[in-house]
Amino acid sequence: MSERRARALLSVYRFAGAAAYPLIGPYVAWRASKGKEDRARSRERYGFASKQRPDGPLIWVHAASIGEMIAVVPLVESILDTGVNIVLTTGTVTSAKVAEERLGGSVPSVRSARPQAGG
Repeated sequence: MSERRARALLSVYRFAGAAAYPLIGPYVAWRASKGKEDRARSRERYGFASKQRPDGPLIWVHAASIGEMIAVVPLVESILDTGVNIVLTTGTVTSAKVAEERLGGSVPSVRSARPQAGG
């Protein structure tokens, strides 16, 4: 792909994101009313962290679904054993609950990160 085409596609992507921005609030509110979002953490979707970044090295792990969450638990536990901090994000409220059940308080930054298509 040429650099010119890549820049044009990036511009289209940025424009689409800016155009969709006003729709995100109502969409997130609707999802929260259905129990698919954690209302208390809605500001995180806009880049406002609810917790301070821990000191030292940090690895971000994202598990979009329950299956992915279950699959990354051993990896997360191994990383934590080395003393490296982890921010763990999930794609659904349910997978965030699984993370809390499986990892307890060892990963303080578990959150449902983004909506999934269709629910």
